[in-house]
Parts: sequence; C-alpha cells; structure tokens
Amino acid sequence: MQMKKLCLVILSVVTLGVSNGYSQRRNDFGFVGGGSYYLGELNPGTQFANVHASFGAYYRRNFGQRLSARLSANYASISGKDTKKSIFGKELGYAPRKGEFKSTLVDVSATLEINFLNYFIGASRYFWTPYMVLGAGGIYQLSLSGSFVGEDPSNLYVITNDDIQRRKWPEHSTDTIMTKSGKITPNLNFGFGFKYSVSDRIGLFAEWVMHKTFIDWLDGFYFDKKYIGADPGSWNKDNRIDYAHICDVSTKDWYSFFQLGICFAFNLSNKNDCYDHLRK
Repeated sequence: MQMKKLCLVILSVVTLGVSNGYSQRRNDFGFVGGGSYYLGELNPGTQFANVHASFGAYYRRNFGQRLSARLSANYASISGKDTKKSIFGKELGYAPRKGEFKSTLVDVSATLEINFLNYFIGASRYFWTPYMVLGAGGIYQLSLSGSFVGEDPSNLYVITNDDIQRRKWPEHSTDTIMTKSGKITPNLNFGFGFKYSVSDRIGLFAEWVMHKTFIDWLDGFYFDKKYIGADPGSWNKDNRIDYAHICDVSTKDWYSFFQLGICFAFNLSNKNDCYDHLRK
C-alpha cells in the first residue's frame, strides 16, 4: 500500500510538470565546474574534506515549469588520507593504518529535477527557484592508487586500479591479495540546487549532489573473505589482512559534487512559446 501511494505521488508530480505549459518544450545545454570529494573508510563522515576539481557538461529537457530531465557527464578526482589508527580496529590496539589513496573517475548520470517554484529561463516573474535532484548513473574509474600498512608493519599493501598487492619487507616479495572485479559500477544520486535566469536564453545554477555507490573499492580499501578464507580469526599471520584493520565491509563508498553551471536555452521545434507574456 505504501508503494502504491509513493507511485501515485510521483505520477502526480510528473503529470503536473508536463501539463503546466507542455507546449513550451524548452531545452538547454551547458557546462558545470566545481569540487568533488568522497566519503568512505578514509573519511567516514566529514563533508567537503579533501576537495578536488570536477567539471562536465549536460543536456536538459524541460517539461514545463516544474519538471526537467537531465543527462550529464562529469570528470572528477577524489582522495583520502588516514594517519591515525583505523577507526574500525582502534579499540583492539592496532598500529596506525597509514592509509591513503587518490583516484580519477568519469560519472554519467540521468536525473530528474523537480523545481519547488515555477521557473523557466527568460521569465520576468518565474526567474528563480530551488530544486531537488533524483537520479541514477554509473561511474568508470580511470585510475586508482594508494597504500596502507597491515597489522604487521613489515607488510605494505599497494592499491592499484586492478588489484591489491602485498609487499613484504625486508624480503622484498610481492604477491596479489585481491583482484578487482570491474571498473564500472552503478550509483544512485540525490541533492539540491538553485536556478536563476539572467537573460532570455541564459541561466545559472548551483547544486550539491551526493552519489551512493554499490562498491567498496572506490578508495581501494576493500576486503572479500573468499580470497583468503571464511574465518578471519583462523588466518596465518603471514597471510593475514586484518578484517577490522582495513575496512568496514558493511558500508559502501560515496562521492559528491558541488558545482556551478551555466545554461544555454533553445527550442527543438518551431512552435510558438506559450510563455511569451511572462518574458522580459
């Protein structure tokens, strides 16, 4: 019953957006730029930490004054560093994890934008609005590098975009501990923004969007017991990656964009714009 009510609400919002001046059919494209950061094992909850540059482009289809659909692509960098004890194993007295990573990725997302107020580019009355973003997409991880120290300080674990390798000192031996299953993963995204029309064909917007992934390898601090054994307590010390010392497998990684954008509006048809009386 609750799912039926939710579907009814979504259908009502879409219908309102389409029926509110459907003949306008305005479109816009543009560019965005700003910052990106991540939440995960090396940054469990601090927003806007280790910010890096991000930029991209998008195409938006406007279904009236309240509802839009957008396809966007972004390039971003993220990183993290942990010089403290592992937050997942500190109560057990583990040595500092000394973890760090950096990564570059491409995000492609399809989203719905729901305006809280009537809005369209070029309006004299409806020239600004806050809005909400809901959507889904996928990321392709272009690069990943990092490292951390195991429970045994002589074990250095090196993270790459393909696997995790253990390098043991002073033997200088190297073996692969885990292999990455893929470089593409889906995500869900949501956020909020603000739009402002500055002329008949140009608009500006600012937004903050969170992306929830379905992997724990965005930072490389990933653990899968099937590569070593079912019971972490039974591992031989020489073969051991401590379960609590590395990562929290119960959570997945997140990344976020906060960006400014510019819109260039145009029509795909020759129909008269039904909002001419509201323009400047």
